[in-house]
Amino acid sequence: SCNPQAEWMAAQRSRPLQLLGALRRALHAQWREGNLPTHVHRKLEENVSELNLVASSCERLFSSPVPPTMSRHVVRCMVLWLFGLPLVLAGTMAPSAVGFWVFVTSYVFIGIEEVGVQVEQPFEIVPMTQLCRLIMANLEEAFLQRPPPGM
Repeated sequence: SCNPQAEWMAAQRSRPLQLLGALRRALHAQWREGNLPTHVHRKLEENVSELNLVASSCERLFSSPVPPTMSRHVVRCMVLWLFGLPLVLAGTMAPSAVGFWVFVTSYVFIGIEEVGVQVEQPFEIVPMTQLCRLIMANLEEAFLQRPPPGM
């Protein structure tokens, strides 16, 4: 049905590590066959090493969630503060102004909290599948299409 390499890759526990290994093997094979000059091969290997560092950093980020007690504490403090704000402002300005500033402040703080929640789990909002497809298409184009003679 599907490509056997894709099925094998999908079954791996650490797909980024396996993809980087496959990329290194492909680079080495191209270099051995003489399709890749030594200096280009060396530079591509350096880039793959940097990509490995980025992938391992993302793996650590993805696998270490923020403790739920910290998130709960932030939300509780914000709710307490936002409910107390109208009581503090009540004698200092007109009721409509109090309502307006409580609304603005609530909107800002709830927005900041929501951004914080998204920053805690970046892989839920980043379109990783689309990015991977784009990278794969670029790699296929780079390795499968030979440049015209003289390039």
